[in-house]
Amino acid sequence: MNNFSLYIEYEKDGKPKKEATLNNIDYDIDYKTGKNTLKLVLKTKSPLSLKKFYISYERPYKDGETFYSNGYQAWTTSREYKKQDKQIGAIKIANIHPTLKAMATTSGDYSFIDYPKTSGIFHSFTYCYFKEDDTIDLFGSMGEKNGFTIFKRDMNNGVFVIEKDIEGLTVDGEYEILEIMNTKGGYDEAFDEYFSKLNINTRLKSLSGYTSWYNYFQKIDESIVYRDLYALKSVKERVGANIFQIDDGYETFVGDWLDHNPKKFPNGMGSVAKKIHDAGFLAGLWLAPLNAQKKSRIAKEHPDWLVLDNKTGKPIVGVVAWGGAYSLDIYNPEVREYLREVFDTVIRKWGFDMVKLDFLYSQCIQSRNNKTRGTIMCDAMKFLRECVGDKYILGCGVPLGAAFGYVDACRTGC
Repeated sequence: MNNFSLYIEYEKDGKPKKEATLNNIDYDIDYKTGKNTLKLVLKTKSPLSLKKFYISYERPYKDGETFYSNGYQAWTTSREYKKQDKQIGAIKIANIHPTLKAMATTSGDYSFIDYPKTSGIFHSFTYCYFKEDDTIDLFGSMGEKNGFTIFKRDMNNGVFVIEKDIEGLTVDGEYEILEIMNTKGGYDEAFDEYFSKLNINTRLKSLSGYTSWYNYFQKIDESIVYRDLYALKSVKERVGANIFQIDDGYETFVGDWLDHNPKKFPNGMGSVAKKIHDAGFLAGLWLAPLNAQKKSRIAKEHPDWLVLDNKTGKPIVGVVAWGGAYSLDIYNPEVREYLREVFDTVIRKWGFDMVKLDFLYSQCIQSRNNKTRGTIMCDAMKFLRECVGDKYILGCGVPLGAAFGYVDACRTGC
């Protein structure tokens, strides 16, 4: 894996530089290859503000080859592409007005990834594979802690690029900038080896059951929940259901998780969890823990808890649903204290066994605090796992590489 070309773009003392070498007066890049692995470590000789970094390989297109693209986050389209296919970005109407574009592109990678209009050019996050017949050639990142890993395939020009999203990062010293692995084989064989190298194990064989979302969306209350709970109980053994999950709609406002909603759930969520347990199911609850609806008490009382836009200094709208929701800053100690209280209540006081955590991508819309998007997302997932403890997490709206090892499963699909 050492037969690569390199490109690095950075600023030193305010002056932009572009280099294609492992060593110069500003830095050294050490690389180490193992059995199907490659690791690169950047060692700067003074502070460097990084702009772009990637390595590239010549990889001629083979007739009939397909390329698997893993989407930016769990909702994003993920599929195998043929040479004649195009990877579609934001729809044209989104470009009519900056506000509309911001709304349409909030949950995606559109602000930092180009979508060429040409067929045969694709990109993938965290892992990808080339497929011929029944064999796949899998490339995977060994960690997104230092930045998202983006694999780019140009079938027209026979180029394969592995890029690290390091926008907004200043390095003064040593920084592990890239570590990847490569394996070939059948689908299960290759992915089993990849996850084995990542040391990822799952506690779950399967969970099946009920969620309130797709039937009712936010229009739920105790009567609806109990009606469906007892209906499912009557066929529990026949259908093999073992979990009952309440989705969005029980809270007063997103962010105000502990404010009781007496109209919809007059007896409180602890009472609901008990009835779910009494019916023989695990109890699941939806939250968007990293967000606060514009109308929420949390957003109004704690504006200093919100992530601010690097350019405007105004709170970032991380979610366009519910009339808009801001992102809570996980690096704020008060935010962490609040979220610990939320999960302590949901899990240990109310008694829920699983939490579906949604809109998590909103935490890393931009880099900040000299941390890459990938670093921020990994830090957020580590913190959420600490809050939840040994209960189940269903990740939703989260970049998969950052979720590896922290969630038990993901809700996937666009």
